[in-house]
Amino acid sequence: KYITQLGEGRWVLDGRLPIEDVQSLDLPVPESDEYDTIAGWVLVRLGHIPLPGERVVENGVTFTVQTVRRRRIARLLVQRSTPE
Repeated sequence: KYITQLGEGRWVLDGRLPIEDVQSLDLPVPESDEYDTIAGWVLVRLGHIPLPGERVVENGVTFTVQTVRRRRIARLLVQRSTPE
């Protein structure tokens, strides 16, 4: 299962999730020739193989690396910040 909904505006995503599917959740991840998956986008944004706990913040959405296996991002926690 590539997408697990945890609650309103919170998901766990498999790193192999295609960008089109990420965009279908209305998440601010642009398409590019540099990557095909959510893990690839995070790698491009960070510029290195991340450790669990590293994060990318984009337009009020936080993408936190949960699991890294064999130098690949396996799982991400995604959370939309709630407007105050």
